[in-house]
Parts: sequence; structure tokens; C-alpha cells
Amino acid sequence: MTDYDILVVDDENDITEILSKILKLAGYKVATASSAAEALSYLEASVPPLIICDISMPEKSGLDLVQDIRFKNFPCAVVMLTAHSEKERIIEALRLGATDYLIKPFDSEKLLENVALWIQVGERVGQLTSVQDNAKKLLRINYMKLKNNMDRKKSG
Repeated sequence: MTDYDILVVDDENDITEILSKILKLAGYKVATASSAAEALSYLEASVPPLIICDISMPEKSGLDLVQDIRFKNFPCAVVMLTAHSEKERIIEALRLGATDYLIKPFDSEKLLENVALWIQVGERVGQLTSVQDNAKKLLRINYMKLKNNMDRKKSG
């Protein structure tokens, strides 16, 4: 697994500090990133079950990040943060593979109620990814066995 439970991604240091403090007080191990690029660096090394990410960031947005996360098949839940109830952006985030969203300012009790659920979702995604990877390996092995048998029959 990872050295942390949650990766918080936001270009606003105040938000990452507040979220990190709330989550750490609740017993979670938290890592923070101030950009999508920094988040991807973390994820290349280790994927936590939950990523909480701001939708609006300079250079590469949270929407771009969730798209990268799903493209690379990182097994985790992704919750998007937004400053406003921007319905179109929220719908786009969910369409791209985000698990849920939070509107800033958020209620810390509501946040903590949902974090445990979001982590469970991320862990299930990880389990499904592992099962899928094993199924692909078995298919490759069976394909090679079948191909070898067919090649032997042709040459024999």
C-alpha cells in the first residue's frame, strides 16, 4: 500500500493546510501537493485510496488530473473540490471519473463522514484493478498455451 491514506491537491496553501489538519486530527495519514504535476509525481511512486483535488488550478486543472488518473488506471477514489456550485464542471468531473465532489467552504464534520466511505471506494477500486490485472495475466497465459498447442498440431 502507501505511506499515506489521502493525497490533498490544491494550489491554495490555506486549503491544503486546513484539510490536512482536519484529516490528521481524525487519524489519517495525509500528503499534500500544490499542483497536478506534483500530484502525478506522488502517484507514480505510490497511490493512496483517496485523492481530494481542487477543480480549478493553474497550468493543469483538477479535471485534467482526474483524466490522467483514470487514463493511467491509478486505483483510487477522486473527490473534487470546487469554490462554487459550478454544475457544468462538477458534471464534467464526474463524467471523467471523479467519485464525488465537495463545495468550498465545506463542513469538516460532513467531510469526515464521507472520507471513510471514499477511502473504502478507493480500496475497492484497487481490489478490482488487481483482479482485472490477474485476469489479463491468466488470459495471456492461456492464449500462449493454446497457440503453442495449435502450432504443434500444425507442425506435427
